[in-house]
Amino acid sequence: MKVSGVRLELATVVRRVGESGQLRAQVQGHKGGTLSSVQMVWQSSDPNIAQVNGEGIVTGGRFVTARIAATAGGRRATVAVEVKAASAISAPRLRVGE
Repeated sequence: MKVSGVRLELATVVRRVGESGQLRAQVQGHKGGTLSSVQMVWQSSDPNIAQVNGEGIVTGGRFVTARIAATAGGRRATVAVEVKAASAISAPRLRVGE
């Protein structure tokens, strides 16, 4: 099976620190079809910023941007993963005497 390319679903992904989500990629064959039996390898440009496992699940580590690469059959596609600070839960403010 000859791979002509790897296509990622999104060009940019936003995650919060500690938040995980699934990345999706398709391996394209030389005749234009999708090859589901070709192994995909996932890799982060900086695992301290964004970690990715073998299934394409990415988790934000530090708030900044990293690139995640999906590689199959010698072809590669990348996605920017922007990691933002975890959202804080704010409690209502109470004023003494009210």
